[in-house]
Amino acid sequence: MFMPLEKNLFGDRLAQLLTQHDISQNRLAQQIGISRSTVTGWIKHGTLPDAGLLKMLCEALGCSADWLIGVGQQREKQDDTGVIQWVEEIPPFIPDAQREPIEHGLRLFHGLVNETHTTQAIRNRYPPQFIRSVLQAAFRSGAIRLTAVARVTDLEHRLREKYPFLKDAVVAEIPGQCEDTLIRTELVTFLAATQILTRVIRESAIGLGSGYTMLRFVEHSIPSADQFSGTAWVPLLAFAPHNMSDYSANLLARLMSIRHPGSRALYLPHPAECATPEVQAVAAETQRHQHNLQTIFASVSGVDRRDGTGESHLLIEFRSADYA
Repeated sequence: MFMPLEKNLFGDRLAQLLTQHDISQNRLAQQIGISRSTVTGWIKHGTLPDAGLLKMLCEALGCSADWLIGVGQQREKQDDTGVIQWVEEIPPFIPDAQREPIEHGLRLFHGLVNETHTTQAIRNRYPPQFIRSVLQAAFRSGAIRLTAVARVTDLEHRLREKYPFLKDAVVAEIPGQCEDTLIRTELVTFLAATQILTRVIRESAIGLGSGYTMLRFVEHSIPSADQFSGTAWVPLLAFAPHNMSDYSANLLARLMSIRHPGSRALYLPHPAECATPEVQAVAAETQRHQHNLQTIFASVSGVDRRDGTGESHLLIEFRSADYA
């Protein structure tokens, strides 16, 4: 199902709420950590926020996401317990040739999260690689933007009891018939990026693992004005040059530095790269930061890779962006 958004309605409703709450554009921008020009763009030009910012807007203004973006009539914010909410819009810049897999991904997502299809039924109909590719196309294109994901707080509490070194933990409530790993990854990385990362303020250094789960965590993270000003993104492990991954910790550190102004990415060379004193010095600086980290985000599979390097077991505190 494709739901076109009425972008002007979003701007009109946002302006209406600001007037009713006597909140200026400057104040709203400061409250959620963005520029005033971004708020102006939403109101005057009909641009839309990403999922994380939309959630923050709804919390700040006490309204529902569906009402604010113009796809629902219920204005009051609803209790999201037990509910996965999302917005669908295939970005207009996506070429027609790329829309078919995205539309397939939207249909599969609907069937799994609404429990009208079982994972086994879908696997019987489509090859595994097709399922993975179309879901990835839907998620990474931005055609599906999550706005609310239910948390399982009792399991989070049990996790913290079992692993006392965890500073925070998130466990997403998964629909009963949904066994798809990609959807589980979407739900938990949305929670980690919007409800845990947003509470980390001006940390001097943050460690990052690798893998697809971590890539989606980075892509879910909300760009901010100065939340990570001065922060160094520290890769926790490196791959050999011949075995480079699209989801390497070095690449993710670089993406975070681009996404969050004022931060910087460190680089961790693989031992096979450390033939010169210059590269050895780069490795030494990154390893020094690794030993002093108090916060890291990593998926379990990313931390545990045997073909990588890193001293993640020395870290005294750990923020998990994966599910248990």
